[in-house]
Amino acid sequence: MAKKLPFSSPAPTGAIVSQFFLALEKCFDMLDGEVVYIEKDGDVSSNNPLNIENGEQIELKEYADDNSLTDSHLNFWNTLNNWTHKDFDSKKYKYLILATTQEIGVNSKFLKWNNSNYDGKLKILTDIYAEANTRYNKKLQADAKSKKPEPLQLMDEIFKSNLLEQVIDKIIIDCNRTRRDQISEEIKQKHLKAFPIGNLDQVLNLLIGYVFRNEEYNKGWEITCLKFKTELQDLSSRYNNNSQLFPIHDDLKNIPESEKEKRLKYTFIKKIEEIDYHEVIPNSLNEYWFALNTIIREFHGRTQKEKAIKALEDNLLNTHNTSYKIACRNSKISRLINDSQNFYDSITGSQAPNFDIYNDTPPIFKNGMYHILADENDKIIWKLNPKGDE
Repeated sequence: MAKKLPFSSPAPTGAIVSQFFLALEKCFDMLDGEVVYIEKDGDVSSNNPLNIENGEQIELKEYADDNSLTDSHLNFWNTLNNWTHKDFDSKKYKYLILATTQEIGVNSKFLKWNNSNYDGKLKILTDIYAEANTRYNKKLQADAKSKKPEPLQLMDEIFKSNLLEQVIDKIIIDCNRTRRDQISEEIKQKHLKAFPIGNLDQVLNLLIGYVFRNEEYNKGWEITCLKFKTELQDLSSRYNNNSQLFPIHDDLKNIPESEKEKRLKYTFIKKIEEIDYHEVIPNSLNEYWFALNTIIREFHGRTQKEKAIKALEDNLLNTHNTSYKIACRNSKISRLINDSQNFYDSITGSQAPNFDIYNDTPPIFKNGMYHILADENDKIIWKLNPKGDE
């Protein structure tokens, strides 16, 4: 292994990785209506926007194995200082969780924290504060220039705050958290049992990628329960080979009269007019409308479905290009329009290719996808370019 460069800094980056793993874990725990946030109020938080008082905010800290959580450890006091800051709204959360890979020191007063009530927790804090002051005063007697330790400086600020009493009883210490070099296996064992063993790494990577992509630029990340459940269902269907019926919505089969005039000016219609095939235009409008709105209604914002749409587009484009070259070679200038109309019919009348996990992709969707491509892509045309004449 190459020697680590002196200016290399893997620890802060590793903390970010740990944060996203924690967010993924919380996504699995979400109930209907809940949302997981990253870097909104801190590391990771979750709540129901309609019932925010049951939410939780989590600060995640990762330390070396030999670093235990002692009474004056900066981990706890930095975190408590954040939670008593005037700009932090603790009312949004039922629980404030310090999640740390540390174990609580054998002599630490924090050993009793989670089992204590409000009064007990307040006593733990005041006792720690009093002992820290006593130690510092002894140092001052020995050396008047002794600098006040950073944990004690934080304690001073915290006990000055009038917000301390609002957060004490909400705080939970979640110690001995799994480190990031082991958490992936834990997630696979705990949450991905329904997936084939050979696909677990790929599924986990896709889920981490899904969480990562849900950033509101420079405002943090937000993952809703509904969207995460949909992503899981899509992955489950894909990797467990569960074929499904294509979603057919009868209300999308015919374009509304109010939309026709506008669409008649679209490029895909002009390409049909180039081959004087006016009688197929009404049906092509319906196909376009069905495909476009099925994508919006069923597939928009679903990572796996959007990937499948892109794969279908590539498939149709390749099929069209190959068929077009063959049709051009077999066409003559004298029968250009007739051959072009035949080419259109051969493409629109062909069997729909496999799409995603559906076992019955309908021709109306496949043809609608061709019209969408024809509207956007110069390579999808119906008018042939004959290579000779009789």
